[in-house]
Amino acid sequence: MQIGDGAWAAAFDGKDGQGNYLPNGSYRIEAESGGQGQKAAANFSILRLGGSLVSAMAWPNPAPKGSTLVTISWAPAAVEVQGQIYNQAGELMLDLGTLRGGVASWNLKNAADGVYFVALRVPGDRRPRLLKVALAR
Repeated sequence: MQIGDGAWAAAFDGKDGQGNYLPNGSYRIEAESGGQGQKAAANFSILRLGGSLVSAMAWPNPAPKGSTLVTISWAPAAVEVQGQIYNQAGELMLDLGTLRGGVASWNLKNAADGVYFVALRVPGDRRPRLLKVALAR
């Protein structure tokens, strides 16, 4: 989004000061040119539709004895996601960080048998896509 008074313009990319996409809501942006005292303002709304991910899956599931990796994929592959793995108690077991390219791997080296939840969240989306993964090794 760009605002200005004709002699100058300012651009806004929809992210906050930490680089995170703003959540749904109504906002006001104000910009002032340096030293000239010229100001411009605009009101805007952000409405990110839920379900930015069309599909997500993990395999093998359940991960059988001898498995060392679980592959996680999502579509569309061009969508960047934040990935986390939680145990059944809701405790964060592993933060996969920012994932790109539509596919990632979870190394099972330190993972105990049990049920886990893989959370894939598109920046700006309120809710993640959850995948249930069982380890039976």
